[in-house]
Amino acid sequence: MSRGAVCPALRKEGEVYICNFTGKPVNPYAWYCFFDYITCPIYIRHRGTSTVVEAKPETGPQLTEARAETEEKGEVSEEARETVTPSPVEISVRPSGEYEDMIMDDLKRIIEDFEHRVSELDRKWKEYEDAVNTVRALFDKERILVEHHLELLKRVISMYELDLKELDYRKDLGILDDEQYSKLREEIENRLARLRREYEELIRRFDYVTNGVLSHVKKLLTVVPTPEVGKLRVVLMKLDELLRDGKISREVYDRLKRELESLLS
Repeated sequence: MSRGAVCPALRKEGEVYICNFTGKPVNPYAWYCFFDYITCPIYIRHRGTSTVVEAKPETGPQLTEARAETEEKGEVSEEARETVTPSPVEISVRPSGEYEDMIMDDLKRIIEDFEHRVSELDRKWKEYEDAVNTVRALFDKERILVEHHLELLKRVISMYELDLKELDYRKDLGILDDEQYSKLREEIENRLARLRREYEELIRRFDYVTNGVLSHVKKLLTVVPTPEVGKLRVVLMKLDELLRDGKISREVYDRLKRELESLLS
């Protein structure tokens, strides 16, 4: 057996194996001492320390005064020799209760730690679920207003574009001179450029928010009951009806359909 496979804290005294960490006899064949000592709870606890407990020697029967005197004279009777003969030490076939308690303590510590962690995850998941549902309900409410305002901005941009064409017509008809035309055109173009930049930026930010909300809702749908998915399919069919009846535009239909299908995929 190679030395690397034996616990460095194990020593043998006669026929008895001693653990240097506890100073007590140990049965290495029933414990971790051979081949698996790095997983031993005692080794793990004392690893990196210099803790070593010296085993107490077994004390034999005390000599009587008479026998002591006899030994001083160099005369030891046969009976005395039999009396001082040490009895064989019995080695337990299983670890003592201390080792079993240490194993159970380690198991309890690990399991209790993960019980706490799982409870904390459950609490955080419940908070996350409530937060997602709150944001989703608010988003469904506010998105109508956002889409309406974006549509108004789009119309305003179109109106300014028409104003530029009207300026060209007026200049061609001689209603506006070059100075008036240049001044009005510069003013409208500046407004139009600013509106286009802000409109595109708002569209980008709203798309980011929409994708973010839908992403979190989709995560919840992976763990919620099937009826929630069924409701989405019903909404998807009603969306087709709204398009056929002319209650929503093709642009709104395509966008809502993409969002619903992304939740179901």
